[in-house]
Amino acid sequence: MLQFTTIARASDGLILGADTATSQGGSDDLERVKATAKNLLKKLSGQGPNLPEALTVEAASSNFHILTEGGVLFLTMCDPSSPSLASFAYLEKVAEEFLRQHGQQVDQAKRPYYFIKFDMTLQKIKRTFSASSSFGGNANPRNNAPVRKSFREVMGYGPLPKGQQAGGAGKSSDMTIALVAGGIGLIVVVGVIATVVMLS
Repeated sequence: MLQFTTIARASDGLILGADTATSQGGSDDLERVKATAKNLLKKLSGQGPNLPEALTVEAASSNFHILTEGGVLFLTMCDPSSPSLASFAYLEKVAEEFLRQHGQQVDQAKRPYYFIKFDMTLQKIKRTFSASSSFGGNANPRNNAPVRKSFREVMGYGPLPKGQQAGGAGKSSDMTIALVAGGIGLIVVVGVIATVVMLS
């Protein structure tokens, strides 16, 4: 099932647009997952030719599917049972419409959600794919062999601690790690400075 879609500029991770209606219940959980998606897009941005055109990132109980096209990152989050081919067929349609409507303006965007009105098109495409048999696994996207990576691998957290399985409880901490990654850096720096002052 398609949960939500986020569109970002590949050069710097600036969020260009996103859908506002979602299929997932629990607003707090959803906001945490959306924040994780933004951190993921920020991490992937600026990688240029090193970034696969089609990438599936496995995190906690969700899969993030990311398509890179025309200098833009298109991400959708689905539950693991959803066929990845259908997710990429959906993303290819989203990319086609977005680049047709706004492709020439991507570099001009100066603020987040510059193309928020594209949400109407996103909702239409999502309804079409969610209601069609193509999301049952019959889709045949151009990107039919995505690169698959774990969330920890993409974010640079290293392997799971010994004794934890990739699909187990350790994996559920990925989103928490991503959410605090932005703020914890400052805390660590302050802590190190305080320690140095105390020791000197």
